[in-house]
Amino acid sequence: MPSTVSYHHRVLHEALAYAVDWGFISQNPADRVKPGKRKQQLNAPAQVAASRVRTLRDDQVNVLLEAVKGTYLYMPVFLALTTGARLGEILAGTTWILKGRSHLYHPGFAAAEKGQL
Repeated sequence: MPSTVSYHHRVLHEALAYAVDWGFISQNPADRVKPGKRKQQLNAPAQVAASRVRTLRDDQVNVLLEAVKGTYLYMPVFLALTTGARLGEILAGTTWILKGRSHLYHPGFAAAEKGQL
């Protein structure tokens, strides 16, 4: 069982125990739920990398960048490829402005270029 499931079961069980103590319910329904066994976690970095990470070869990177060159997707794709950031990290809390049909513009980048940050 993933650790998050175990954690949520434990928190819910404790919250329901308080409800029993305070007289809101007569018994804790979580007592009847078996949280299950935890699955063995991968420990070796090579195992984790092999099971989760897929990377592009250099030629694939070049094909991808060439395919999005001149489009509004170029900057987010470029950032993802060069920084390793996830989509949510690239887009979170940002304001991207589409200028024309092919330029994605971020006001913060423009301010940094002008020395305003």
